Amino acid sequence: MSVIKSNHGGLGGSGAPGGALGAFFDHTLDSSLRFDTDDSPKLFLDPTGSPTTGTKCTISLWFKRSSLGSSQALFTGEAGSVAYDILNIGSNDKIQLTMQNPSSYGLRTDAVFRDLNAWYHLVVECDTTVGTAADRFKMYVNGEQQTLSSVYGNYPQDHSWYWSRSGSSQNIGRSEYNTMQFNGLISEFYFIDGIAHNADTFGETKDGVWVPKDPGSLTFGNNGFYLPMSQTKDAGFSTHFPDDNSDYITHSDSTAYDIGSSDDFTIEFFFNTDDVGGSGTGGYGNFMGHYATSGPHFLIGYDFRSTTRLIYWYTGNGAAFQWDVSGDVTLVKNKWHHMVFQRDGTTLRAYIDGTRLTSISDSAGNTGYSVSSGKSTNFNKAYDLSQIQLADVTTVGGDGFDGFLSNVRFVIGNTVYADDDNNITVPTTTLTAITGTKLLTCHNATVGDDASSENNDGTVTGAAVASTVNPFGTFNFFQDASGNNNHFSISNLDDTDVGPDSPTNSFAYVNPLDVNTSSAWTPKNNNTKIQSSANNKQIRGNFLMQSGKWYWETRRHNANNSDGQLSDGVGISLASGYIENNPYQSAANYSYYSYNGNKVNNNSFASYGDSWNTAGDIVGVAFDADNGAIWFSKNGTWQNSATASEIAAGTTTNAAYTGLTDSEGYVCVWWRTGGTNAEEMDINFGTNPSFNQELTGSDIGTESGNGDALFKYAPPTGFKALVTSNMPDITIGPGQSKQADNFFETMLYTGNGAEQHIGAGGIQHPQDTINITNSLRFEAGSSAYLSRTQGSSPTNIGKWTVNFWLKRTNVLAATDDYDTVFGVDGPGNTAFTFLGGKIYLFVNYNTSGSQARLITNREFINPSTFYNFHVTFDRTASTASERLRLYVNGVEETSFSTDERSSIASDSSSGWNVGGLSAAINRRAGGQDSRYHNGYIAQFYNIDGAVVAPTEFAQVGSSGHWIPKTYTGSYGNNGWLLEFKQTGTGSGATNTVGADTSGNTNHWDSSGIAAEDVTIDSPTQNFSVMNPNRYSAIGSFSEGNLKVTTSTNNRGVYSTIAVPSSGKWYYEVRADDYVGGGGAYLGWGTDITLGDNEYTTSKGITFSTYNQQVLLDGSGQSGGYGSNGTDVTSDGDVYSVLLDVDNGLFYYAKNGTYFNSANPSNGTGGLDVSRIIAEANTEIRPVLSRGGSYNEQYLFNFGQDPSFNGGETAPGTNKTDANGVGKFLYDVPTGFLALMDDNIPQEGIESPDWVWIKARNNTTSHNVFDSVRGVGNALFPDGTGAESATTNRLLSFDGQGFTIGDDTNVNNSTTSYVAFAWKAGTSVSGTTSGSGTGKSYVGSVNTTSGFSIIAYSGNGTAGHTIPHHLGVAPKVVISKKRSSTGSWGTYHGGLTSASYYILLNDTAAEASNNVYFNGTAPTDSVVTRGSGADGNANDVTYVQYAFAEIEGYSKFGSYFGNGNSSGTYVYTGFRPAWVMVKCSSSSQGGNANWRIQDSKRLGYNPEGKELYADLTNTEASNAFDILSNGFKIRNTSSGYNSSGATYIYLAFAETPFKFANAR
Repeated sequence: MSVIKSNHGGLGGSGAPGGALGAFFDHTLDSSLRFDTDDSPKLFLDPTGSPTTGTKCTISLWFKRSSLGSSQALFTGEAGSVAYDILNIGSNDKIQLTMQNPSSYGLRTDAVFRDLNAWYHLVVECDTTVGTAADRFKMYVNGEQQTLSSVYGNYPQDHSWYWSRSGSSQNIGRSEYNTMQFNGLISEFYFIDGIAHNADTFGETKDGVWVPKDPGSLTFGNNGFYLPMSQTKDAGFSTHFPDDNSDYITHSDSTAYDIGSSDDFTIEFFFNTDDVGGSGTGGYGNFMGHYATSGPHFLIGYDFRSTTRLIYWYTGNGAAFQWDVSGDVTLVKNKWHHMVFQRDGTTLRAYIDGTRLTSISDSAGNTGYSVSSGKSTNFNKAYDLSQIQLADVTTVGGDGFDGFLSNVRFVIGNTVYADDDNNITVPTTTLTAITGTKLLTCHNATVGDDASSENNDGTVTGAAVASTVNPFGTFNFFQDASGNNNHFSISNLDDTDVGPDSPTNSFAYVNPLDVNTSSAWTPKNNNTKIQSSANNKQIRGNFLMQSGKWYWETRRHNANNSDGQLSDGVGISLASGYIENNPYQSAANYSYYSYNGNKVNNNSFASYGDSWNTAGDIVGVAFDADNGAIWFSKNGTWQNSATASEIAAGTTTNAAYTGLTDSEGYVCVWWRTGGTNAEEMDINFGTNPSFNQELTGSDIGTESGNGDALFKYAPPTGFKALVTSNMPDITIGPGQSKQADNFFETMLYTGNGAEQHIGAGGIQHPQDTINITNSLRFEAGSSAYLSRTQGSSPTNIGKWTVNFWLKRTNVLAATDDYDTVFGVDGPGNTAFTFLGGKIYLFVNYNTSGSQARLITNREFINPSTFYNFHVTFDRTASTASERLRLYVNGVEETSFSTDERSSIASDSSSGWNVGGLSAAINRRAGGQDSRYHNGYIAQFYNIDGAVVAPTEFAQVGSSGHWIPKTYTGSYGNNGWLLEFKQTGTGSGATNTVGADTSGNTNHWDSSGIAAEDVTIDSPTQNFSVMNPNRYSAIGSFSEGNLKVTTSTNNRGVYSTIAVPSSGKWYYEVRADDYVGGGGAYLGWGTDITLGDNEYTTSKGITFSTYNQQVLLDGSGQSGGYGSNGTDVTSDGDVYSVLLDVDNGLFYYAKNGTYFNSANPSNGTGGLDVSRIIAEANTEIRPVLSRGGSYNEQYLFNFGQDPSFNGGETAPGTNKTDANGVGKFLYDVPTGFLALMDDNIPQEGIESPDWVWIKARNNTTSHNVFDSVRGVGNALFPDGTGAESATTNRLLSFDGQGFTIGDDTNVNNSTTSYVAFAWKAGTSVSGTTSGSGTGKSYVGSVNTTSGFSIIAYSGNGTAGHTIPHHLGVAPKVVISKKRSSTGSWGTYHGGLTSASYYILLNDTAAEASNNVYFNGTAPTDSVVTRGSGADGNANDVTYVQYAFAEIEGYSKFGSYFGNGNSSGTYVYTGFRPAWVMVKCSSSSQGGNANWRIQDSKRLGYNPEGKELYADLTNTEASNAFDILSNGFKIRNTSSGYNSSGATYIYLAFAETPFKFANAR
């Protein structure tokens, strides 16, 4: 699986730093609905309309899990036991869709989803009209398309989904067929009937985090809906009657309810019921009745079963008036409606939703009452001596009411509304008791309360409860907000199940993943209640508290026995504490003990406060992590004489414990001891102020804890609820200018056996300050070159400078050809040539033509980049190395296999700039040989008579790249500047390619050059070309690597630039020399390890030029993307090839006409390839694959040559991409871009300073490089070897990555590699101090990320101190001797003490010895060294890597193993990107290696792709879950999880927990 929807870019964020999440989220969600599996709750709806398009639909919801390991239904469409669609989480914690029709079909994710601490976003995209079975159903989690595996097989074509079928039932949270019940929270649920949307409709990536977005105007289709899962709780109340036969309220007999025969009266109320459209007793009932033991009565009833909706006013003796409301108003299921019956004089009228009902009839038995025009005009009936009953009619029988009643008001002697036939205005606020009000109820939090002057409170029978579901609020949680009125019915749910926890504001809970492994606490009620019948067990909370001030509450459910049974502890625990320990004996726990009110730590009980033994006692906890103190309250009273004001002020005198400042951080803890009686505690982190309905009415907590949290008792000022919006400001992460991947990044790449840039799609991203518009493309096969005779009056032949930019092509074809870039005729033939990949620079040094040679060790064979070469000659320099100097990208080359510069004498004449001699560019001059070079040359300077620094022509840009700048110096007489802006050829002139633009008019003649060789591919707009380094076996490359001539069967070649994780991309290809029966495959390759030995079409999106059929991973398509015959390509045909990564669509066109009548500009007609993109094995690149034995030519245009090397006439007006870049033959569809550097998003780390490389599938050593020691100097963590100076391993640290050479340790062809890169950045230097002689040091430091690299020399004296420049004490220090063998001595704050060290290159446990760190912990400024040779031998060189913890970005801690497959939960405070673990307490035999896990190599849980830092082994596997706020061990390997063993770890963040999605 690959990320296709998440950019994960590191360009910084927007919004306020830290603090309230609303400053970061553009679309905030404020609530969710709780599904407690013990209650079997669900939302259900029976669609009544025909589906818009039954074969297409979309589901989008956010969910937060509360438990694992059981099958849990999310959404079902059910029409019986053999007809259903069930979307659920399986008992294996994978998401699955099962369909029965009646055969079984089903797919499920490869990933497991076991994170209970944050939110998942799930989007399901369904379209069974698609021909490819695997593409009919797609699933996205947090924007990432999931790889799915078959359970029962793919879904049949044209299946109509039961979710949208009339006659089936839509169920949220439960499946009725197999009783699967979801346990967790759900927020913002969309169902789209008739359209298949992908995840981008509902979410987006912001600063590397998948977040909700407003989808705007959606077409929901007939049976679509939108449930915000929100409840307006401050607008009013209602009474909920969940059962239509057993729940009702009776207001006792009262003469106040008597109505005289001529009394005016008004009865009104709001109702909300799912009986609308129901069947049987589920479609009719009674709202209210007014009874007498004998005599007349009235009754208000309804029958909503048929399309003629009926309202009844019973007049007694079986007679009634009835109104058919269907002609006046539309009644909607589960929606609020306002009902009024009003009599003025003897006229009775009825109203619904303000509309007077006009269709009335009289049932049998009614005599004497006239009915017409919707009213009874002589209704003079009297009622006396009656009681009033709501929602049931036990006196006369019948069916009750199922739903909500609100604001029931009965007024006698007065009419509320005008006495006429006009419509009325529906009230918009809670009703009040006006004159004549005899009953006002169902309007507040007390069920049955009568707010009239009669104060005749009702008696509640059954389960009628008060609810904030009301007619006046914006939202009720079961109501459809799409406009479709597809409102849901509820079962075992109420407004109390709506809480403030949401995807944009996540609350703390008890953590079921952090509990004793045997006889554990059982979390209930969505982890707000804990139960246990076992002794000495503990469970912890899921928020790590490293800083801030926090408050939470616990309510005791059971009374304590007098003998100490059911004694509990509440408090905090050190995050690294061993949870299997006896809780009150644990040194990690700081608790308040229920039995006697003692405080407890490490088996020490000390007097503190009152016992809290009584059922209902509420303990408040205030933990000040900033000042390291904790306080406890009982029932609102702070213990030990503490006061809220002193707690708020940080006065710790009366605190229970102080000094709680361990950098491991703390979590909440609950424990019990004494006996095995059942025990319960209810927890409130701000979402549970009723303590699971243990408190009711006005007892429910209303005190604010910020972040929408409510508590029973007020937290001290400044103390907040544990909710993400309250978490402290972060310095690295969303909403900040820097993201985690600016400082650390895991990079995956495939070796190509040549030079390549790693990171950001294989292309560098300089931030240019000037624009070089053109380059000149030289083709050796065309004998292309420039020439001129040098002027007779050179300024000074003893000094000169040459500077130019060059992109090499066909580099692997060059061996020992001395391919020449420039040279001069004359004795010695001075020239700049390439000897294969190496630079071979030679100059004449005497009149006999002898040459002084300079041959680099480094090779320059990267065809994707422009090198800046700079050569200076100064025969007068006293130092030989200064007589001829070579710089590449501003850095002087100093490593040469041949160096003969000492032969250059003070009177040597190099021939360059010497008058009368012939000079040439792209070959040696004077016809001495024809060794031409292939490549693009740009901005070629020659300075006669002066040595000029490279910084006069280029500079280090803002992103760390070497970029051009304008030269402002003089040129000398024979100097010149070639910018290649003109297209004329032949003799040099101002309008030719050889025009000198320096002002000297030293123009150059051209030969073998055509107008189309002037291209816009340049150092400041670098376009993709085809890459012979990946692979060359397909055939030959020419015309700047834009022409590929195929000659070898079953081979492929890829482009130099990869497609990024987002965007829309376009290129063109022209076919020439097509051979009948032949053809090739063009498109997009998704596995660049292929190509040199098999068909590349087995992985990717390609089409054949033989029959134009599209292949997806080798599978042929049909229809508009199927075969179009045979030999359908002719010479000169131009194909446009497009990939829309954002929407997962592929398009192609022939000569401007799109196949399948597609229109990429509006997104129609494209082929769905989202699954192919999601399952890409490597980065995606344009590909050409040859399957036959025919020699054909294919010319590519990525935007630099619309003429296809002169084969086409370029358009008169440039056809550019969406950014106005490039030149194409055909119009580029809207939104599509050329593959060139400026169009590729800048993603990931800024220029790294420490790079750690390891082959994943080869047993090569780990290679570590850093910018302080120098790019070529490698160290090896898996051994003790000395630093090795390499020339072709790591060549440079670049912006967004680094460049590697062709060394097989880091770049073996087709080998898979991982690189871990860290950023330091600010140079430091100075002299060491402490004991002994001070030594100089240099380094690089980043205080923001807490990382420094220091290169120093030892002095042999214990107590020698090495500065680290971090400003805070590092938690980890790793050091290595450079000049000779030695171990990697490591200090880690999780070891037993500062006297201990551990070795990175060894399996050994920690050892107690001062040899490395002198038994001294690092301080805020220095690391102290012992006298050992591996860290401090006199005048021996070392490197020191130091890491300080940065909250939300890095954590270096320890944990204890539990020996269980459900291993230890480790809190980091962030979602880790990288973790390295080592057992420190025991060597554990061969399993105590340093284990490295990361979030990229596999990309989903359970992670298992481990590497051993101390071994050269290939990847191994051990299950390991990376979670939103830490990691959980899922294996019993002794390398991770021996029972009771201590482990240390280093972890770096992907996203801080404050913003992290569940994983």
